[in-house]
Amino acid sequence: MRRKASSAAVFGAAVIGLGACGSGSRFSVDRPAKATNESGISQHPLTATPGGVVIPAGGVPHVAMQAAPSASTRSTAASPTAAVDQFLKAVQADQPEVAYRLLTTADQHTFATAAAFAGVLANEPSLTGFRVRTNAPLSAPSGQSSAPPSGVKHSVAVELEFTPAVDSIVGVVAPTASAIFDIVSEPDGWRVAWTKRRIEPAYAAESRVIDDITTWAKSRQSCSGALNESPELTGVVGLASALCNTKTPLKLDPVVSGFDDVDDPQPVLDTFGGQAPNWARVVTVEAPIKMRVVAAPLGDHWIAVAVDRVSPSQ
Repeated sequence: MRRKASSAAVFGAAVIGLGACGSGSRFSVDRPAKATNESGISQHPLTATPGGVVIPAGGVPHVAMQAAPSASTRSTAASPTAAVDQFLKAVQADQPEVAYRLLTTADQHTFATAAAFAGVLANEPSLTGFRVRTNAPLSAPSGQSSAPPSGVKHSVAVELEFTPAVDSIVGVVAPTASAIFDIVSEPDGWRVAWTKRRIEPAYAAESRVIDDITTWAKSRQSCSGALNESPELTGVVGLASALCNTKTPLKLDPVVSGFDDVDDPQPVLDTFGGQAPNWARVVTVEAPIKMRVVAAPLGDHWIAVAVDRVSPSQ
């Protein structure tokens, strides 16, 4: 039975997570329920990159424990917000070694070296801006020690900005995302638990899907350069080409559905990554040629990324 997709973002990515690479093994049609934390923010990457190993937000592949980080791999922050501010400035400035020094001891053990952490960040969308939303000071109050008791944890809310994208390298990257970073106190100051971050992307408004895919279908019907279409259009692309020079007026089903309505999901998963069930919206073109069009959010609008047949039973 067809279902109408929720207008709320459903995330795992973002395309935009600060961490994701994909592998062939993740392209499973069986999809576990989305994990959330106590704040209700989804825990998943914002990107889905074919060809590697998925690193979900909130967990990374285990690396053998190393010796305790040396002083040369440590930096200090005077408050939870200062830790996030310094960390994200380093990420934005492409200074992974500086960002690594602000990680918790546990995270530094996980990545083992600054070079390894730099390799993980290299698979992330480029951070173009951020704003710390938590109403807390960037430094400790006058006369107060910047080193709280070890093990104290604070959550810091941040708005992140990225260059939006839809392609087979980064998957789908939303232009903005809300994030929660856990900041942990250690003997030398506050540190960022990067592997525990929770990120929720802000995709284009679903109310635009029908208009944007109508524009796509009209451009295909007129045989002009396709508008609102990914250069990596996949699926049964011959159905899109068959629209050229057709004269029957376009008719689209006004109900926007979710990825479960795709008859063959594999081309989308293989091309754009395993997070497709979270961002994909499906529009049925009823005339002049019946087909399902999978749309992806690109910035503030939607583009066609795949064309699918309509099952005979539907």
